[in-house]
Amino acid sequence: MSLIPEKIRKKSRQSLQDLSEEVREDYLLSVKKAIVDFVLRDSRDAESEKTAEKVADYKLELEIVPKPWHASFERARYDVTRNLHTINPCMCQLLLLWHTSFK
Repeated sequence: MSLIPEKIRKKSRQSLQDLSEEVREDYLLSVKKAIVDFVLRDSRDAESEKTAEKVADYKLELEIVPKPWHASFERARYDVTRNLHTINPCMCQLLLLWHTSFK
């Protein structure tokens, strides 16, 4: 409420109270819904956790598979990080502002 200008607070006091009450009611409803959802968790959630474990095993197997493109990818990534420069005028102004303000 402290972020709302005083002028607006004085003019629409009732509206602000109504909005505050609405936010409180929505929050309480969400908390109650979350509690009920947690207590009454469906058995399908347990099944989805099991399938997630199967996917994790699958990903582990993929890490072992040889990747012939990996070395060239890493080389290209290194070249890009060392040689690619941002030339957007906005970025140049932002960098100038940063150096003048915080150096």
